[in-house]
Amino acid sequence: SEFFGALGYLTSIDLFKSSLNNTDHLLTPKMLIRYAPGHMRKHLNDKTRLNTLNLFDLHRIDKNHNFENGLSTTIGLDYEFKTSRDKLFNLSLGQVINNKENKHMPSTSSLDEKLSDVVGKASYKFKNDSNLNFALDYSFKIDQNYKELNYNEISTTFDFNPVKFKVNYLQKQKHLGEKDFIETDIEYQRGNSGVFAFKNKRDFIKNSWEYYDLSYEYLNDC
Repeated sequence: SEFFGALGYLTSIDLFKSSLNNTDHLLTPKMLIRYAPGHMRKHLNDKTRLNTLNLFDLHRIDKNHNFENGLSTTIGLDYEFKTSRDKLFNLSLGQVINNKENKHMPSTSSLDEKLSDVVGKASYKFKNDSNLNFALDYSFKIDQNYKELNYNEISTTFDFNPVKFKVNYLQKQKHLGEKDFIETDIEYQRGNSGVFAFKNKRDFIKNSWEYYDLSYEYLNDC
């Protein structure tokens, strides 16, 4: 039988500013001090990733058979810019500072080093009265030397109604593996029941197109 546990202290402060044009700004600096005694197992095949969702969790590995040990401090912030109706822009980022290296942690998480990657995610949305909608999502991981990007993912959506255009670009390297590709997706909705779609993907490492996909979907509620 094995027992795992961690103690954590999470602190944050909300800084709020409201403008006369009905826009609000919210900045939230955060810090987590975490300590977990004992030992942990080393799993070389563990593909744990550090991201903005698990950055301030006590159990970042998300595995029932293993548990991150040691003393660490996580610092980061959340920022939002919104109107009375919509959230227009938000940003989250942070970094884990370990008391010492922990080589039992998977290298894919960057938590095996004293300084983890700086992980972040940002999103922006634009709407107007002519139904032209634009959305941009960007996820990134900056190396601990603060000079190189180990992970880039950019997703954009243009909604012209009835035509929707999506582009997704992903690049990762070093301890995260080697990938570099772009995907495009064009959809045309014909009335309320028919959708034409064309998708393709190009791999820049192999310098080749992986697939072309043309489809038609008929929706019928009965």
